[in-house]
Amino acid sequence: MTVSTRFDQQSLMVLMEGLKKSGIDFVLTKHENCAGFMAEGGFHADGAPGILVATIGPGVANAVNVVANAFQDRVPLIFLTGCVDADEALTYTHQVFDHGELLKSVTKASIKVVDGAVDVSIDKAIAIALDGQPGPVHLDLPISLASKSQPASTMIVRTFPSHTAPAEGTELEAARQWFREAKRPLIIAGVDAVESRDAATAM
Repeated sequence: MTVSTRFDQQSLMVLMEGLKKSGIDFVLTKHENCAGFMAEGGFHADGAPGILVATIGPGVANAVNVVANAFQDRVPLIFLTGCVDADEALTYTHQVFDHGELLKSVTKASIKVVDGAVDVSIDKAIAIALDGQPGPVHLDLPISLASKSQPASTMIVRTFPSHTAPAEGTELEAARQWFREAKRPLIIAGVDAVESRDAATAM
């Protein structure tokens, strides 16, 4: 799993150290779109969901294009953003808007990370990103939580889907024979067939 990122300096060092301890590569980029496409490339290379990290406000807005691309291309992407804590949002004069509202049409879900349940939030985001048609899930992390200790993790260790073999039987063998004998065989299948890995195992 590879993380491509743009993030606020206040939390960056803590985040990088945490990712390193988790065995996740961290790649710093100059623009959020570049980071997102790199994260998508990581998914295509090893099958693990990509992670994109962006700063509050304009950084999130810069990434909308690549998040929308992941949504349309069925790419599981964890979009991790920093956000201003609720008690400070009232005094901020810029860079504060509702990230989830901006992203709701191009993500499968938007989750506000809460103190004491960081592991639950991450597990839920991964599950949603991989369930059914894969896609991006947004995690909004208050700045105060970035460096705050959390209880021991209870997060499930997930294994990523592997290609499955089709069920054997007379019907399957008959279908295979039809294709072998056909002069111009044709299969019409949509994106769901690709995502369910039917394409690799049909023949």
